[in-house]
Amino acid sequence: MNWISRVCAVLLLLAGMSQAAELRGNVSDESGQPLAGANVVVQPLDGGALRGAATDLDGVFRVAGVGSGEYRLSATMVGHVSPAPKLVQVKGSDTVLSFQFKLEASVTALDEVVVQGRASQGSKEAALDERMDAAVIVDNLGGEQLRKLPDPDVAKVLRRATGMESMGGDPVIRGLGVRYSKVSLNNAAVSGTEPNRSSVSLSLFPAALMRNLSVSKSYSADQAGEFGGGRVNMDTWELGGAPLLSLSISTGFHAGTTFQNQRSGPGGSLDLLGFDDGSRALPGSIENSNTAIVERGQFSSIGYTADELAALSRSFDNSWDERSVTALPSTALSATWGGNVRVAGKPMNVLLTGLWNQSSHSKESSRSIFKGGVGGQIELQHSYRFQEFTQDVGLGGLAAATWEGGDWSRYRANLFYNRAVENETRFFSGWNDDRQQVIRDTRYRYVANSVLNAQASGHHVLPDWGLAEVDWMLAGSQGSRAEPDTREVQYELAPDGRYYYADETQSGSRIFGDLVDHSANLGLDLTLPLGEDHDGPRVKTGVAALVRRRDSETRFFQFELRDHHNLDLAASPEELLTSANMRRDGFLVREATRPTDSYEADHNLVAGYASLDLHPLERLRVNAGLRFEQSVQEVTSYQLFTATATPQVSRISTADWLPALNLTWMADEATNLRLGLSQTVSRPDFREMSEFEFTDIIGGHAVIGNPDLKRALIRHVDLRWERRLGPGDLVSASVFAKRFLNPIEVVIQPTAQNRVSYENADKATNTGLELEWRQQLAHLNLLPEGGRRLLQNWSLTSNLALLRSEISLSDSSSGIQTSGNRPLQGQSPYLANLGLSWEHPGWGTQVDLLYHTSGKRIVEVGARPLPDVYEMVVHELDLALRQPLGRSLVLKAGARNLLNPEHRYEQGGETTQRYREGISWSLGVSWSR
Repeated sequence: MNWISRVCAVLLLLAGMSQAAELRGNVSDESGQPLAGANVVVQPLDGGALRGAATDLDGVFRVAGVGSGEYRLSATMVGHVSPAPKLVQVKGSDTVLSFQFKLEASVTALDEVVVQGRASQGSKEAALDERMDAAVIVDNLGGEQLRKLPDPDVAKVLRRATGMESMGGDPVIRGLGVRYSKVSLNNAAVSGTEPNRSSVSLSLFPAALMRNLSVSKSYSADQAGEFGGGRVNMDTWELGGAPLLSLSISTGFHAGTTFQNQRSGPGGSLDLLGFDDGSRALPGSIENSNTAIVERGQFSSIGYTADELAALSRSFDNSWDERSVTALPSTALSATWGGNVRVAGKPMNVLLTGLWNQSSHSKESSRSIFKGGVGGQIELQHSYRFQEFTQDVGLGGLAAATWEGGDWSRYRANLFYNRAVENETRFFSGWNDDRQQVIRDTRYRYVANSVLNAQASGHHVLPDWGLAEVDWMLAGSQGSRAEPDTREVQYELAPDGRYYYADETQSGSRIFGDLVDHSANLGLDLTLPLGEDHDGPRVKTGVAALVRRRDSETRFFQFELRDHHNLDLAASPEELLTSANMRRDGFLVREATRPTDSYEADHNLVAGYASLDLHPLERLRVNAGLRFEQSVQEVTSYQLFTATATPQVSRISTADWLPALNLTWMADEATNLRLGLSQTVSRPDFREMSEFEFTDIIGGHAVIGNPDLKRALIRHVDLRWERRLGPGDLVSASVFAKRFLNPIEVVIQPTAQNRVSYENADKATNTGLELEWRQQLAHLNLLPEGGRRLLQNWSLTSNLALLRSEISLSDSSSGIQTSGNRPLQGQSPYLANLGLSWEHPGWGTQVDLLYHTSGKRIVEVGARPLPDVYEMVVHELDLALRQPLGRSLVLKAGARNLLNPEHRYEQGGETTQRYREGISWSLGVSWSR
């Protein structure tokens, strides 16, 4: 660890460096909490030019290069009363002068506050301002809140928000799963990376690159029409003011994994950098082939001879044996630079951020699979013990620029990239009832998901048009998924106590998958004030377009056992599948790729809307609008190497009018009462509308789409009361009801393997209650005056969602499902979060204890006579610590999953799966100036 000590020493040295004549200090509220985004102005008394700065997330400001003289130093912030300016005299011998400001909140007298700036991006005050001023019901988390959490990615962060959950990285909003929970980045659509659905995993987005996360829970006409539980929007960071340079490094320890010997599969030389070195690539002789890798028939010219197949078989990399590795501590590095340049004589703020991280974790679990038994009972069919070891690598980057193109124009551009690599080694063994044997299975799987998003936007004010506003946005996104050479082999236990190679479909298999998803977004909006009052009624209208194309190709190969008489089937895979055994009386490769394993898909959408925003009464705000969307979805499944085969095309075309009405009654300056009424749509995923059967790469189930699917209509009623209690504090209560017409649901068809498909159900409902309370405890009169100081530095964050849903399946769509009426798949009856924070105003110490839980939910729909599979209740507890060390250095520590609960899944009272994630610890340091 000597290198870490050296890095820390260098950072401490840099932190101690200073420049002459620098004014430093901090700005806090009356309770001592730091205020981010406060404006500090240095005004020379001799009438010279003004200078200033904004406080950072710690409430700290710096104004360098101040010459000798007398100055007036003042601090202001939206929602606060400005204290009297300080008179400052700077002498030639001065190097650093320090000051402190305390600003009192003015929540109860907002009409007297003069706005002299805007809150810093990402501050909790700015996040609350956006929430209270929004025309729709919205929840959000600002950067100041994000930095306090121990969660590395957006998926884990959003669990802290009211009514939010994550399933495998997919957002679940108000109990509605990935179908009804959409994602955008800087208000633009993001391409997906999942092969059989269009979802966007939030695990791909590092929380460190986000300045704000918002969840819209009521609909307005300027939003995309696919809206169910809500929409998650991620806003990336941009430079807000003074130049910035920061570096950070952290390390972590995962109990039961770190420094332990782990069983791992063959790797590549570039795995630690997040890239494959080519050793997993499909052999060139296979990739360049213009026909399927199959044996030529006696009366056919298509395919290959046995000798040619043997040569092709030997072209595959023969790496099958496991190796022992020592799991390294997790590591994360990041660097950020922000600066100001001038372009065409106008200022431009530029921000560049890069990050890299790696981690490892192991997991042991037990899994049981049941079948229908006598008298409607369920009986154990298969029973396995799993051991998994996963090595993760992440790479990310962000480039953002903001240019003031004049007094009436502002331009933004950003480029976002993130790559997440998962290198998994999985072993399982146990009893298989179908084969009446104990089996042992080994799988090596390497998956790389990446997202690239580029965006340009502009905001223009037209003074000759009564200060009308024009906003435009152009964005392109690419999601990709690469699964090079997933290898799996199985052995069976024989009576002699030895394991022998199993001649099964999964055994000796190699899978190569590639997916590329492109999308382009265009948006143009015009906001026109009605009258001379710029804050009066206004009309907003706009057009939008989405063009999306997806190409997915999967190839499946198996080393087929032709003759075993001259082979030792008890040998290891690498000894057994050696080049010498690739022959007509040994193993030969065959292609098992199915006709529907590859497909192309397109989605073209054009939309237009108009909305009216006005105050018919002093305290009543009305936002009403209507949106029209024309959507065309098309999926083409094709068979590789068969030019004469007719592609199978499925197409859905819809035109929808989507109304929205949002009312806000401002009971006083700090209280809103909101009502939202709207109708939106939910469209099927690409694979769901394809009429041909395929195998779900992720789940392994046989799935067949339905070209007769209709898009679903959703009608929403939302009601919320919210009150601002102080800077960053509030209390709110929400109720909602949603009615689904023709909702798309999973059904199980009565085939030999209970094939999964999709149907439009008759109807479904989703209702709920949401409560949220954020409070600095010092503002509560819970203790006598003498004891209130005990709560001076404490704050509480809590939320609770109570959810209920019911779906009614028609006789034609219920298939063999156990229940024709049941809750929606993935919905918990309740979600709860509780956070307790302590901050020391003098030391800057911050400690956060965070609790999360959710009720049991259906994760797999049951088929008669098997009941549904439920994920049971889990209680999670995390701890985060943040400690400034001087002006430039910050120490961060955290612990995740402190309770280490057992994750358990049940079916009819029987446990189908159980495991523990393990406790992880982290320690990091960051330096900035």
